[in-house]
Amino acid sequence: MRCEDVLNALRYLIQVSCNFTTKPGPESQNFHKEFLKKSLGAWDISIDYKNKTITSWSGKPVSIDASTVYKLRDSVNPNILYDDLEATLLGCIQQNPKYQTLYARLIEKYETALTNSFPSV
Repeated sequence: MRCEDVLNALRYLIQVSCNFTTKPGPESQNFHKEFLKKSLGAWDISIDYKNKTITSWSGKPVSIDASTVYKLRDSVNPNILYDDLEATLLGCIQQNPKYQTLYARLIEKYETALTNSFPSV
């Protein structure tokens, strides 16, 4: 699959997974979390769909001294507030070709589950 094809398929999955009224189904939630974990380099992601908040736990320390060992409490866990989840997820897509394999795996894993309940585009 060409890089542009992968990115288009990923954009479509994001669009489909964000088509919900109050809370997405379990497969969409899993897709959102896995996509954000990989895109943000996070250990874990929590999404509060009601309050439109994404919390990310990352091992990236506040200090840039690579020789220092950090404790979990020193890790970064920013809250990301969003108005439009689809736009937020689309904004996390990395254009770097090194992400193509990762995105292809996400597409392969979630495409069938997420698109079966929606009409084809």
